[in-house]
Amino acid sequence: MGRAEYHLFKIRFKTGKELRRMATIKDVAQKAGVSIATVSYVINKSRRVNPETAKRVCQAIQELNYHPNRIAQSLVTKSTQILSVLISDITDPFFAPIVRGIEDVAVKAGYIVMVCNNDEDSSKTKRYLDSLAQHRVDGLIISPTSGIEDLKANLEEMGIPTVFVNRRSAEVEADLVESDNELGAYMGIRHLLDLGHTKIGTIIGPTTVSTYADRLSGCKRAFQEAGVTPDPSLLKTGSFHPDSGYQMAKELFAGATKPTAVFVGSGRLSRGAYQAFQEMGLGIPEQLSLVTFDDTEWTTLVTPPLTTVSQHTYQMGQMAAEILLERIKKRNTPPPLWPDEEGQKPEAIPLQHLKLKPDLIVRSSTSHLQEGVKGGECGE
Repeated sequence: MGRAEYHLFKIRFKTGKELRRMATIKDVAQKAGVSIATVSYVINKSRRVNPETAKRVCQAIQELNYHPNRIAQSLVTKSTQILSVLISDITDPFFAPIVRGIEDVAVKAGYIVMVCNNDEDSSKTKRYLDSLAQHRVDGLIISPTSGIEDLKANLEEMGIPTVFVNRRSAEVEADLVESDNELGAYMGIRHLLDLGHTKIGTIIGPTTVSTYADRLSGCKRAFQEAGVTPDPSLLKTGSFHPDSGYQMAKELFAGATKPTAVFVGSGRLSRGAYQAFQEMGLGIPEQLSLVTFDDTEWTTLVTPPLTTVSQHTYQMGQMAAEILLERIKKRNTPPPLWPDEEGQKPEAIPLQHLKLKPDLIVRSSTSHLQEGVKGGECGE
């Protein structure tokens, strides 16, 4: 056994010998000189307790380093104090601030957040929903992917408050917080049209997903209002991932009509598209003006920095969490007598649909159409 291994073994052995029995609620009650029920009232804030008594209980909890058994608590309170967030990928720079916004609101309210990544896989989403139902989380925030069979049935079976973020579902009516994706795409295409570009390539993800369907609608509206008929060969749709953006960018310049500008419908797709443009030797913006959805960090680190459609992702997460917590609060509030004395039913809480306006951030990747440029011609 090496010196480092031996030292580590000694530390573990010493620590093991010094382990003490974990304090119980009974220990807290004895130390504070109160009943177990009183300790429970203080911990769960379920009943008013004399301030001096509550102070003694809290002091005993601190001195004994007592940690309540959350599993046992949940059986009594019917609450696990856990919220689940089901998204595509936490490592995606778009989703990370959404989750952070959710967590910041949740933690202040005494909840913890369980994050699940579905990788845009409908079968994985289904497995997560089944598992979350077993874990009895208090609420769910979900950015649904396409192709999920029986999503409505799954959510109804879970029977917990649910808020959709970033994307909506055609089959499920629920609270929703999203960007105005139609407007964002409109702003991006309109910016390129105002610079004199008419041969504009469009790279969009799967239009079975609401965000991309809305962005495609925004692109079409911008062309229509400007009286420009877009070349169908310059519209490319694919999957969510950077390699799809790369492939679509290559396809744009393989045809007879080559664009002088390109609008990319997401940050993930733009990473792949940008790589393709670099490989083809296209000068940005001299030969090709470029606008992308999502103002993630990488768009300011490349040369030139990119013009983007910026979404308020952190605020999106905050608002989704606030709505969910309000739903949970209403759900846990005892309902009024129904029907009331006049035979009236209580009013249902109306669903909220919040749509955040995006911003167009103009940087150096776009410029006026250069004279003599017929289309982004590949460099040497």
